[in-house]
Amino acid sequence: MKAALYLRVANDDQNEAISAQELYLRDWANKQGYEVTSAFHDMAPGTSLERPGLQTLLSALDSKQFDAVLVKGADRLLRNLQLVPKLADTFQRAGVRVISPSEPDDVFGTAQQVLTALNAEWSKQFC
Repeated sequence: MKAALYLRVANDDQNEAISAQELYLRDWANKQGYEVTSAFHDMAPGTSLERPGLQTLLSALDSKQFDAVLVKGADRLLRNLQLVPKLADTFQRAGVRVISPSEPDDVFGTAQQVLTALNAEWSKQFC
């Protein structure tokens, strides 16, 4: 299965964290049998969808270059409770799964979507 990576840190001071996320996800992807075809990254808070790397990733969904997007954790993708359903719908309509080594299933799966939204809000408020 082909996969893209999405990596995010809150600010430019955490550039090394982007590299660490990428190494971790590439290693995990390899062990799980994914072929990593691309990587997208942002150095910005996860409270908005208006991030260059995320927008490029979303634009690439229809190209069918990948079947899944790998993230280190759901909070790397989004930290805004109100936007979770919109983003989940975007991925589901494209037929692209969002997968994290720390989540039991597709990040935006039916039952998981509620937990992801709550986790995103918790992370935004307390982390």
